[in-house]
Amino acid sequence: LDKVTSVYIHLFPALLAWCERWHGCAAAQEGLGPFFGMWAMWPLLYYLLWQALYLLKTEVLDKALLDQDSSIKTSFRWIVIDTRSSLHVMAKALCCKMGILGTHEAFELASLKTKLVFISIQLVYTMICFIPCYFCHGNKYLNSGAVMFIFAMAVWNGANYYIEVFSKSYDLKYKDSHSELLSPAVAAAAGGVG
Repeated sequence: LDKVTSVYIHLFPALLAWCERWHGCAAAQEGLGPFFGMWAMWPLLYYLLWQALYLLKTEVLDKALLDQDSSIKTSFRWIVIDTRSSLHVMAKALCCKMGILGTHEAFELASLKTKLVFISIQLVYTMICFIPCYFCHGNKYLNSGAVMFIFAMAVWNGANYYIEVFSKSYDLKYKDSHSELLSPAVAAAAGGVG
């Protein structure tokens, strides 16, 4: 159920925007207007609202719970703790280059500096992700291709997940039955009763 929910969360907005743009109301079918108008300013305001609500939830409302239970994963914790993720590596390299972090200094979950770095990086990442939206909004084929790409990646990742999970359970099932079949033979060869 969590994988289906993830597909819905990531695919549905793109599909809804595509339907609205190419088959929806007249306002959506018009041009984008000024550069910082409809396609950049409103999404940026929604992003800033989301970021403020995220910080309110994680740093105020649920702070005690999150401090108490380190096994609860938030996106911020995941990015800071997973030192192999590309975002973490890029942020660390950039911060070292800019003198924000020392070369041997690590990100710390409780540090205000770490929080500000990742809020800034998420903002820049969000702004970069807005750029394809401008081009997709003006071209039906590019927009359709983007939606199909998102769907294909969702199917690919879902298929890989299920193949990995089911192949491991299948492998474990037959390893257990294989070891049960070998046990009497091994016991007989060792001189035991078989």
